[in-house]
Amino acid sequence: MAAARDVTASDLVPTQGPPGPLARRPRADRWLVAAAVLPVAGYLVAAVARIGYPYELEWMEGGSVEWARHVTTGDLYGPPSLENTPWAYPPGFPAVSALVASVTGWGFLPLRLVSVVASLVVLAALAALVTQATGRRVAGVAAAGVYAVTYVPSGLAADVGRVDSLVLALTLLGVVAVARARTPAAGLVAAMVLVAATATKQTAVVVAVVALCWLAVRRRRVGLVALASYAVLLALGLLAAQAWTGGWFVDYVVLLLPGHELAGRYVLAYWVLDLGLLLGPTLLALWWGGRGGPGPHGPPTPWLGTRGSAGELLCCAAGGLLLAGWLGRVHEGGAANTLMPGYAGVALLVGWTVGRSASARLGTALAAGLALQTLVFGPALVRAVPTEADRRAGAQVVAALSILPGRVVLLDHPHYLTMAGKPAGAHLVAVSDLQRGADSRARQRLQLQLATSALATVDAVVLDRAVDAQRFGPELDRDFVRILTAGTATPGEFDPPGGISGRPSVVYLRRGLPVPADLTPVLEPR
Repeated sequence: MAAARDVTASDLVPTQGPPGPLARRPRADRWLVAAAVLPVAGYLVAAVARIGYPYELEWMEGGSVEWARHVTTGDLYGPPSLENTPWAYPPGFPAVSALVASVTGWGFLPLRLVSVVASLVVLAALAALVTQATGRRVAGVAAAGVYAVTYVPSGLAADVGRVDSLVLALTLLGVVAVARARTPAAGLVAAMVLVAATATKQTAVVVAVVALCWLAVRRRRVGLVALASYAVLLALGLLAAQAWTGGWFVDYVVLLLPGHELAGRYVLAYWVLDLGLLLGPTLLALWWGGRGGPGPHGPPTPWLGTRGSAGELLCCAAGGLLLAGWLGRVHEGGAANTLMPGYAGVALLVGWTVGRSASARLGTALAAGLALQTLVFGPALVRAVPTEADRRAGAQVVAALSILPGRVVLLDHPHYLTMAGKPAGAHLVAVSDLQRGADSRARQRLQLQLATSALATVDAVVLDRAVDAQRFGPELDRDFVRILTAGTATPGEFDPPGGISGRPSVVYLRRGLPVPADLTPVLEPR
């Protein structure tokens, strides 16, 4: 039998060994924060470098500028023509842009300012929702980082003069308001924010209905007030807009997009390619890190959280965002910018997963995945910033447009006509959307004009692609001649970094008019 010995002070000091899970987690958290800040910083640097570029960052940007200008003349919606065919969006974004433009002046800057500020609100709202639901700020920062890393696969659209960042910001602010609504007055405020989001882009209704239904189930009196307020305000707004526009509003905002065909290739590709493969490093890291089993706090709680919890709302909102992104993507013509709500939904779910786990392995793995994802998209981020050569080419194109005689139609880039001192017109996408949409008074009127006398007062037509000439019917070939002089445009130079590539390169001039001295900057090389 071993002899007893006295207990000394050294026996009361724990033996030095490897740190336990709780000791390792702060280090993993620091790595995760650093990796999440990296794509946020990359986005901010790119946005600042791009915001002052005097030409299009995305091929529909100029059309947005010209459409927003109609806020000041009161004809945002009206009969379609080559001078003004409205976009198929509600008036939220052009109205806010016009307000900013009253301070900055018109151009790309006011619209980009709206989008950049809205994108920062998106990052803050994602972080706030996840932090509130999990109690862990690192999880909120991770959610913001995951969203920021999707800037490239979402078409570099977060900072351009288009509707996407503003509608997402208002939608997430609405979810934040729903999460904090404890009184009927607060429910009314949440409904008003979500109405503002829906008045910016129609897909916001998906998240709004999901969030408000959750509120009606979990906080009945508050939720019913909010849900009823949302429905009444939307109905009143629709009636007022229809009266204000002389009956044209519904043709564009309600009837147009549902009449388009579905892009069946994205029914599954949205989930497998857009959300899966393009975010592969991040999602694989999350999966690998989550295989470490329960942390030191015991088995994980139910994934949705407790009934009525902020985590439950977060997961419902994420589902609504994923569905909104899918609906935008499967709509024929839905480009990469439609993925932004889906990526925000992924960011919320990743942040929620990080926040409910005490595993240091998960944080470290996600940090590595985010860092790798940032490196993968890094070259595209560099190319997103236009060069000095692009600026010079843009100046040459605008100068060449300015010497064209009379009225000019430039469907792909109407704002360049304003810059050249000429009257602008409708954008090709607005015209095409209406042509492809459901039968309506607006569609019939546009089709009739294009088939008869659309070019009666036009002296020159400038296109990005010769194939677009078919939109004008026989009138173009009968009354105009294509200029076949060899041009000096450098392929790829002055192409917008986002959206469909292209620059003015095909010129038709009315028969009998003299050819201007030097149009080579807007003609295809031969």
